[in-house]
Amino acid sequence: MSLSVQKDDMDYVRPIGEIMEEMFLARADRSDMERVLRETHAEANAQRLTLMPEPTICETALKAFLDRQLFRTSQRGAA
Repeated sequence: MSLSVQKDDMDYVRPIGEIMEEMFLARADRSDMERVLRETHAEANAQRLTLMPEPTICETALKAFLDRQLFRTSQRGAA
């Protein structure tokens, strides 16, 4: 089982649980894998989100700029 996902020679020092999880997720559909990871980390992510400060003016401006760029590239493909 470990050889099916082994990436390098140092892989043998990883816990078998990680290797098994990686093997099963590699064989699962990507959407299933993402759903499992969201469910697994939902509680920790919710706690982190409550601790995050409000975005700064600079962060808000950068996000608006990136959103505009993404919109432009999506419209270019639609035309």
